[in-house]
Amino acid sequence: MTRRSKRDPLKSLKDTLRRYGLTISDYHQKLKDQHYGCAICGQADFGGLRLSVDHDHQTGSVRGLLCTGCNVGLGHFRENPEVLIRAADYLIQHET
Repeated sequence: MTRRSKRDPLKSLKDTLRRYGLTISDYHQKLKDQHYGCAICGQADFGGLRLSVDHDHQTGSVRGLLCTGCNVGLGHFRENPEVLIRAADYLIQHET
């Protein structure tokens, strides 16, 4: 976290949103549309951190708001749906 974001978290959020062409109002509407939780896991309590703006790295279009875990998870799977499906299949096959 930068010194600026520690002093003014709203400015940090606005800077992030500007990068994706969103306003604070857009962010709050997305939160409302997602029932105030992560678009993937639905977690609503994310330890006081704000949800990350998830976007397509090819087109730049915003997909939704994600908790840190889900956002990082997508990155680790290289945003590849086939790999994510194989990972889900693997987990299902090895359920205990």
